[in-house]
Amino acid sequence: MIIGIVVLFLASFGITASLLTKPFEWGIYALNSTIHYVASFEQFLIKDIPFNTLLLITSYATIIATILWLKKPNYKNLIIVLCCIISMQSGQLHTKWNIQREEEWIVLNSKKNSIIVERHGDEVALFTNDQLKKSDFSSTVIQTYLVANYSQVETQHKLPNLLYYKKNKIMIIDSTGVYLERSKPDILILTQSPKINLDRLLEKLHPKQVVADNSNYKNAQKRWGFSCSKQKIPFHATAEKGFFKLN
Repeated sequence: MIIGIVVLFLASFGITASLLTKPFEWGIYALNSTIHYVASFEQFLIKDIPFNTLLLITSYATIIATILWLKKPNYKNLIIVLCCIISMQSGQLHTKWNIQREEEWIVLNSKKNSIIVERHGDEVALFTNDQLKKSDFSSTVIQTYLVANYSQVETQHKLPNLLYYKKNKIMIIDSTGVYLERSKPDILILTQSPKINLDRLLEKLHPKQVVADNSNYKNAQKRWGFSCSKQKIPFHATAEKGFFKLN
């Protein structure tokens, strides 16, 4: 740092001393190489840390209180540090307790795969149009969702044509365009760009809500949105509005 300050000071006057610039260049190269070497070890990387607003605030408070205690170690500052640590731990327990009580059903905003998540506490049932390996989760929105909710995938299922969640009957129409004509779904999910006449379909099924995930073509989503607006049926496109959730 000292050599860098001197080099910058001399450079401002148009002076370039190779006696200083070369060691400075080698020092930066050695520093970057060391950082790259340390970062190459997986053991030193901390990944997938769930942090909400409460945990973020209590963590910052703990760090600041610890720094103040190190600068001025006394009984009062030590008590503040301990209180901040207890607050952070309490926030963690409170977050996990809330998650254990939650239940939700979500159509995720995924472009490559159609993904539906049904979560009960920290247990997730995954419904997809294609079988996903656990190693694939890190490259999808699934991992982000699991980390944020302290959850893990317990079961994985092939995406069916009909699902039930609480009092909602949910019909899913994929690229095959196959559906049950006698069924009267509360929610209609469109995935993988099915070739259907949505105007005629809505007249037959009369759903309360239509959802199109991001696996559909954009022009198809615009056309379906117009069809739903004509019949005054709410339309949710995950590509525009993000995930669709039922609590």
